[in-house]
Amino acid sequence: MIIHNSEEYNDPILYDQENNQYMPELAFLLKWASQMKGPMIDVACGTGRMTIPLAEKGHKLIGVDIHKGMLDEAANKSANLGLKIDRLDRARLHETEFECKKQSYLFCRKLISAFPYK
Repeated sequence: MIIHNSEEYNDPILYDQENNQYMPELAFLLKWASQMKGPMIDVACGTGRMTIPLAEKGHKLIGVDIHKGMLDEAANKSANLGLKIDRLDRARLHETEFECKKQSYLFCRKLISAFPYK
């Protein structure tokens, strides 16, 4: 039996409205990112709530998510801000190939509940 816990990701606009004011992990991630070299991979990047602020600070980002609507919203938001996020992949992490020689991974707060499990 596979349980899907992804209903809250079906509407990216509503997701942002409900969650954008709650970003306590951003300060930690910005501090952590300032010590990283090379690109960072934001796993379960969703609408870019963490990806975009990191890109705004000049960090090189790759966003990965399985929800197309969330990625579309992240791409729209980053394009409207003139930000370059290397790529926004709609894939499961194990199905994604990265060409980076050195990688740092960001595991955002809702990663575990975002993926179906058995």
